[in-house]
Amino acid sequence: MSNTDYIPKTNEAKAALFERFRDTIPSYATPLGLTPADALSQFEDATWFRYALIR
Repeated sequence: MSNTDYIPKTNEAKAALFERFRDTIPSYATPLGLTPADALSQFEDATWFRYALIR
């Protein structure tokens, strides 16, 4: 089994991962027991992270 990190090392790759999660979490929120507030919080966090990178 390879020993690779699940979380990317570069900020750009992290932003892409957070955005991918942001865009797909609404379809999984109910089965995972997440509230709309949880999904909104993650959406805002991913958006802020991208914003912080481009500033």
